[in-house]
Amino acid sequence: MIKIQQYTSLLTIIIFALIAIGNATSSNARELSPADCPVQIDENFTTEIAQQSCEKYTSSNNKSHYFITTWASKKQKRFSSIFYQPIRGYSYWSKMPKIQKEDVKKWEIFEEIEIDNIVEISCTNHTCYSFPASDNSAECLWFDRNLKRTGRLSGEGNKNGVLRGFLCRPSKDSLYTSDEAMKYLTSISAE
Repeated sequence: MIKIQQYTSLLTIIIFALIAIGNATSSNARELSPADCPVQIDENFTTEIAQQSCEKYTSSNNKSHYFITTWASKKQKRFSSIFYQPIRGYSYWSKMPKIQKEDVKKWEIFEEIEIDNIVEISCTNHTCYSFPASDNSAECLWFDRNLKRTGRLSGEGNKNGVLRGFLCRPSKDSLYTSDEAMKYLTSISAE
């Protein structure tokens, strides 16, 4: 009975994450097949995928586009959402706002998270925070790529662009470590 309740809470979080992402200006979204998505995750993190989606959105000024990809793993009971916006050429924003703990709460799925429960962890070329879900059924890693430190995503052939998102797993009474975060971040590739 306890295991069922634990997984029910995790499933609820997954559903809310997918709904929140699906509500993001869906009027101009175009669904892509997971294979055609410009954001890919290494197979080590996506074994036995239960659900995966990728949508392409046009920005409000109609001059650029961005992608939101989500996935949930049945076997490892993990789920993730990634926002990716390509930037043309080698350009980057010279005045990027400094990412803070409060930015985690801007994502609808994390509105209920207490600021005191959000811990910054060290991630090369990223700002990373780890925290327990509001009902303690999951632990999450939230990340934002630091465009001032690097003009390209890690990995050969990866493009320049904004990359932010989260990864959650069932609670095991320990937040994500820097090593765990970097394993995930280096498994992300984008075109």
